[in-house]
Amino acid sequence: MTNSIVRDKTARPNNTRSYQKLIRFALVIAICSLVAGAGFNPQRRARAIGCTPNSTLGVMGYSCKDGTIASCIINGKPGTRECINGRFGPCTEKEPKPPTGPIVSGTVQPKYYILSVIYAPPGTKGGDISSSVKYGSGSTTGTTVSSSSSFKTSNSVSVSTETDAFAVKIGAGASYEYSRNKSRSSSLDIKKSASSEINMPGPSIDGIDHDRDQIWLWLNPTLRLTLRPTSASWTVDNTREAVVQFVFAGHLKDPSKMPPGVAQALRDHGITSQDFPAILNADPFVGGVSTLSRVSTVSRLMLVDTRRFKPLPTTFPYEPPFAPGDKATTLTFTITNQTTESSSSSVEKSHTVGVSVSAEAGLNFKILFKTSVKDELKWTWTNSTTNSSSADAMESAAVTVGGPAFGYTGPTNIRVYYDVLYKTFLFVPIESGVLPVLQGVVTRSSKRAVGGKEVVVVANGVKYRTFTNAKGEYRIFDKISGPVQVQVGGVTKRLPLLTPLQRTKVDIVVP
Repeated sequence: MTNSIVRDKTARPNNTRSYQKLIRFALVIAICSLVAGAGFNPQRRARAIGCTPNSTLGVMGYSCKDGTIASCIINGKPGTRECINGRFGPCTEKEPKPPTGPIVSGTVQPKYYILSVIYAPPGTKGGDISSSVKYGSGSTTGTTVSSSSSFKTSNSVSVSTETDAFAVKIGAGASYEYSRNKSRSSSLDIKKSASSEINMPGPSIDGIDHDRDQIWLWLNPTLRLTLRPTSASWTVDNTREAVVQFVFAGHLKDPSKMPPGVAQALRDHGITSQDFPAILNADPFVGGVSTLSRVSTVSRLMLVDTRRFKPLPTTFPYEPPFAPGDKATTLTFTITNQTTESSSSSVEKSHTVGVSVSAEAGLNFKILFKTSVKDELKWTWTNSTTNSSSADAMESAAVTVGGPAFGYTGPTNIRVYYDVLYKTFLFVPIESGVLPVLQGVVTRSSKRAVGGKEVVVVANGVKYRTFTNAKGEYRIFDKISGPVQVQVGGVTKRLPLLTPLQRTKVDIVVP
């Protein structure tokens, strides 16, 4: 009796330990199956990915075979994780597969491309004095362009060029040329060649009339396009003759005034009056926002992208002559894109045009083009630039400005702005009531006034330029501060510390 009781007491612990081992084993298998995404047979699924029970792994209760790859989900997207040192690492997104499928090529023709916007300088009523702004060897009057926005977001778009540059000839002896942008694989630089010249004359009216602004168009540029299911590469087809036409903004606003030859040239390339509002959008002083035509030029600047139009430290007088029959003072000088800002800013502007696929393109190209672009009937050009006073290439233009005719009563000072998108210069009247910060009179020792003389004011390392009127008067409207130097004709006058709100008068006597 005693022996049987002893045997029973000894057996119970053994049975309990076996039961506990069985439970632990089942838990290990369950945990490992969950890790492996187990189905109806957890043990088999776990071992299939190298997951084995191991009591040394603590609460995880599993190990895996190094190099094993398991599926997972990260940020709602499929991913994978790899077994390293017996444990699965973090879940990472699957790398996109390289594009597969046929490579097809063909040509497409957008309706037009906007090469540049040339702004009219101030004029003289009657045309007695000739004003002009000339873009020569020191200017490019162009921009950087891409077409990535034409394609679906899943497509990568690049640009290819067969040569470093290709000249597109324009009838008047000028030319534009393109080259691949050095920092953007998806963009081309399309700019006026340094050897060509664009001369914009001033109108035979007083003041500034933006209806006379010129918008330069490349009509039906032909592009060679290479397509894959998820990528595209394009370039200009330089075997086709380039047709370039400039159009006055006023003619786009009122097509009835457009010369018949210009209207016919546009129609021959599929451009009708329905396209004119979109073309006008390139010039925010005549199109785009309807309210712009009812407010002053200065107020318009407040309604447009001020990153695009940078005020330059250059002003000049625009005053009528003393008496009827007299001629106003004529100024001739060079303007550059130097600004008072040191920070950089990116400017981007898109315009969408109709597009057609060339008739000789194959069926496969037409099908793939239709599935690759956002709209098979539209092509989007995106012009962009990164503006920085320290990094921009120097742009310049030669300006000749004659004052208004006798009897003119408008603003008598003009400020120059720089269009960083098209690299051209804009002239804006300084409205009456805006007071100069620094002004004075330049005379000779005989007390005779010196007209048409350049005055340079240096403050905090920045040079501000203006010119004297017929009475020898000069005015600086920029907010300047600190020690100031006034330089005229080799004479320098130093001023004490000035505050931004201080108004000062300084007369200069030159030899």
